[in-house]
Amino acid sequence: GINAEYGGGLLLSPDQEFLFCHCENLVKVVEISTGQAVQCFGNEEDAAITICGDNELLFTAHRASLLIKQWKWRNAGEEALVRSFKAHPVPVTSMSMDSTSSLLASGATDSIIRVWDIENNYCTHQFKGSKGVVTLLQFHPSKLQLFSSADDLLVKVWDLESSSLIHNLKGHVSPVTSLVFPSDTIMISGGRDKVLCTWELTNGKLSETLPVFEVIEGMALCEGLVVTAGDKGVLRAWDKASNKCIKQQEPPALKREFVNLISYKCGLLAVTFDQNILIYNKELEVEKNLIGYNDEIIDIKPAFDGHLALATNSEQIRIVNSDTLATNVLSGHSGTVLSIDTNLEHNLLASSSKDCSVILWKYGEGSYSQVASCTGHTSAVSGVAWSHLPDNIFLVSVSCDLTLKLWQPASGNVRKLHKTKCVYTVKAHEKDINCVTVSPNDKFIITGSLDKTAKVWSSDKGSLLGVLRGHKRGIWCARFSL
Repeated sequence: GINAEYGGGLLLSPDQEFLFCHCENLVKVVEISTGQAVQCFGNEEDAAITICGDNELLFTAHRASLLIKQWKWRNAGEEALVRSFKAHPVPVTSMSMDSTSSLLASGATDSIIRVWDIENNYCTHQFKGSKGVVTLLQFHPSKLQLFSSADDLLVKVWDLESSSLIHNLKGHVSPVTSLVFPSDTIMISGGRDKVLCTWELTNGKLSETLPVFEVIEGMALCEGLVVTAGDKGVLRAWDKASNKCIKQQEPPALKREFVNLISYKCGLLAVTFDQNILIYNKELEVEKNLIGYNDEIIDIKPAFDGHLALATNSEQIRIVNSDTLATNVLSGHSGTVLSIDTNLEHNLLASSSKDCSVILWKYGEGSYSQVASCTGHTSAVSGVAWSHLPDNIFLVSVSCDLTLKLWQPASGNVRKLHKTKCVYTVKAHEKDINCVTVSPNDKFIITGSLDKTAKVWSSDKGSLLGVLRGHKRGIWCARFSL
């Protein structure tokens, strides 16, 4: 089955081969190269709130039991659980491991931060002073220092050697969402107040404030640049020396929002609000797309080269490899895609949408290109179907505007699909039309409607040949036998 493998919180393993992902109440370990979940941990009835891990260990903090569970995630089954312990008397909201994988920091809704010795299983530090829920914890990459942020909007720097607070960094007026360290003595913080703050860690002073005019949800370093991701759905790379944006993506065709950004090999890994994972190269170009959530699958058809085409309650069409479930998306519609059909003889795919249009796609050399748009319906286009015979290609569509339309390329030339024209339009039913199918010999068309009837039409003239009555409810599917 095509199931969601990832969604929600996300963490990259240090070897950058695996992702630790929230998926509903469970935590899944996903192999990036295949997009497949290789392990699954947790309890459906005890949701994991936050996670952290390394190449061997995975920690999950749970809502109902208030436990932190330690797993050897490369093991399967019951052997994977190493131990469970109650770190706080309230839910744990943030965790972090240091670079040596010997210390675990936990922060909770009681404002208290604790640091744990992983190997010897005891608490080494307890830090008080934050106000509200602890929302962010991160160790310094090379020093025994822990950075935290809570509802008080401060970034606190705790020194583990002296067990004391050494800096109280005040510069944000909204929650801090991410920290990066360009050097041992410089830290940059980003938040939902649409600014980047640069801090001198030697004295705790704010050296620069850079307005980025975007709610920052994620930040990462790539090729010496600071890359930001947020509610505009566009990655931007900033040169801190000049405080200028020197590289920026083109705005996406459809609105999206990023919720996380992670440095990944020579590029970046970004997570969208609808739980898709985009892998970018250093030029900020998408190299791979992992789908975390399919929502309701409205329509599915066989596509080309062993793929499936899915309409999934979204403006995008998802092309899924039936062996690996690796997924690409086709963007073109501005409304939810309601129906898709493929013509395998001519490598064509048709999609219809709530935006009242039909888009035709041509497949070649491993990719799809949009070659035509069929417009004329005045309401959501609920169904499309291709003809079957190779010598006279046509497409039919039905809509909530109660009409049936037949479309044909000019002179039947598949290469000139941009000249697709409407041959005829017929008022077909008294209520919304839900489905349409062409007979195997291309002579007949059948439509089904909420008016409880199915009707058979002549494909050459659009004349009504028969009405099929007997259903007590609306008809959602009608097919010819082979």
